[in-house]
Amino acid sequence: MKEKVLITGANGLIAKKLGLLLEKNNYQVCYLSTKKSNKKNIFYWNLANDVIEMEALSKTDHIIHLAGYNISNIWTKKNKQKMFDSRIKSSQLIFEKCKEIKHTPKTYISASAMGYYGLETDGLKKENDIPQQENWMSLLCEEWEKKADQFKELGSRILKLRLSLILDKNGGILEKILLGFYFRIGLVFGKGTQPFPWIHSSDVAKFILHCIQNKEMNGPINLSTQKQITLNEFMLSMQRNIQKKTILIYIPKWIIQIFMGEQASMLFSNVKLSVSKMKEYGFTWDYGNIDQAIQKEIN
Repeated sequence: MKEKVLITGANGLIAKKLGLLLEKNNYQVCYLSTKKSNKKNIFYWNLANDVIEMEALSKTDHIIHLAGYNISNIWTKKNKQKMFDSRIKSSQLIFEKCKEIKHTPKTYISASAMGYYGLETDGLKKENDIPQQENWMSLLCEEWEKKADQFKELGSRILKLRLSLILDKNGGILEKILLGFYFRIGLVFGKGTQPFPWIHSSDVAKFILHCIQNKEMNGPINLSTQKQITLNEFMLSMQRNIQKKTILIYIPKWIIQIFMGEQASMLFSNVKLSVSKMKEYGFTWDYGNIDQAIQKEIN
């Protein structure tokens, strides 16, 4: 009998890619979506009304919680609340509904982010490092992970994936940068010497499958590639692989801070992610080289 996997954020980039990978590996895949659908494997939920179609949770073996209002949207007070609620309130709702029907999923996997460590800190971060709590992003991630930890009460195995920048032409930073490269312009934030932790979207999906299949895995895990690169190295790889005649324009940090305010800290973080835990759990990257990852997306 196929194991049932429920994925939140049905329209998200990783959710779609993960769903296809799980189906290929003989899992029954269902989704939670904020839009009602006639498809039998897509179930409706509404945070404002505390509603989840309970059939989605019934007999579910693994819950993969990926939903969340995009953090790259402008950090207005209203948007910050959306970012918070779509992660924290949604996690709480799933937990309460599982508790209500007395159901224990075998595995609860929650997205998190490298922002857990704080955007004003620096250095190579391991999973047991203490977060920088005065930073809004760090506080968001910490609360996000606390909600995941509630599933210990139900007896579920819990994993919290602290994601680096996800590379995929259909979303995130790569989609935005590609647009400029089509016009032979590449914007570099500051001097470009800041770390650029990244992972290809296919490796994220592959790692989540790895988490489901390997029962000894648990707790927080950094998701990034092994080779550490800078923003400059990333942009030079883009230039090398897409359009050699692209002009790289360096935007001073102070200008970005004027226009982006607090959110500018996302572009100048000096955090690097240790991936020793990924290696310890026997994961192999399909796209561990930046040139290889970019080539994958443009071909």
